[in-house]
Amino acid sequence: MRIPNYNLNHFKVFMAVYQTGSMTGAAEVLHLTQSGVSQHIRALEEELGRPLFSRVGRKLLPTEIATQIYPDIAQAFVTVGDRLRRVTGRDQEAEGMVRIGMPIEFGVNILVPKLAEVGKKFRKIQFEITLDYASVLSQALIRGDLDFAFVDESPLDRRIEYKAVARENLLLCASRDYMSGRPRVSYTQSYFESLDYIEYRGQEPILRRWMLHHLKRKNLRLNVRSHIMDVQGLAKFITCGLGAGVLPDHVVTKLKKDGVELYVFEGKSKQPLSNEIRLIQLRERPLGPAAKVTLAALS
Repeated sequence: MRIPNYNLNHFKVFMAVYQTGSMTGAAEVLHLTQSGVSQHIRALEEELGRPLFSRVGRKLLPTEIATQIYPDIAQAFVTVGDRLRRVTGRDQEAEGMVRIGMPIEFGVNILVPKLAEVGKKFRKIQFEITLDYASVLSQALIRGDLDFAFVDESPLDRRIEYKAVARENLLLCASRDYMSGRPRVSYTQSYFESLDYIEYRGQEPILRRWMLHHLKRKNLRLNVRSHIMDVQGLAKFITCGLGAGVLPDHVVTKLKKDGVELYVFEGKSKQPLSNEIRLIQLRERPLGPAAKVTLAALS
């Protein structure tokens, strides 16, 4: 019987460096010294005869061979761990840090309450949450900074696989006070170019999606008064009368229940503009037990 001579501790350290992108990060995760982590990586590189990481600034980037071997090594550790938990009867003892990305509004209102329940059931699981836009979360997933993420509908890298998990309608709204001083609504280019707007980020992607969907027009000259990252901030600008902006339908419903008077533009299209919430994962990256348990509760 042939038994491999590789030191499995080297591979465990390699996985930590690959996932954290630094020797320091791996040392913190594994409770080792930075020099100890470096020694493991050097020893594995000597065994393989190839470098595993190249340094760019303060970041360690995996080489081609590291990218090729990581999925198989990670899957092997997950497979062995799953088998050991089954044979020892410890399936419920998932533990460790789960790193999740999510949009602010959907994450805080929909996902965080579910995560709280997971945390109460599995007391050894910890969560590290990143709230940001789809483009930022996608890159963090590719770098290995996240186990998985939920993102708004957007173009995705070919290395990422996704599935739709929710859908929300996007509504263009303004306060009644703001609309009271304006001419009667007409669904024309000149009318919508006369309004003030609040948008989430540069280049007005959400506003322009709404205009294309409901007015069938591109390249409108939009007078954007403010850019702001999160939905609640944008909603506050709208209710204070600065201008119009796009909000998810569940946010509009909540505002109206709270007594906020909003004008919702209907547009020309009979179908509302919708936003698909997607669960994204790297195709080649297996999840550990804690991430699997968490993902099952969120899906």
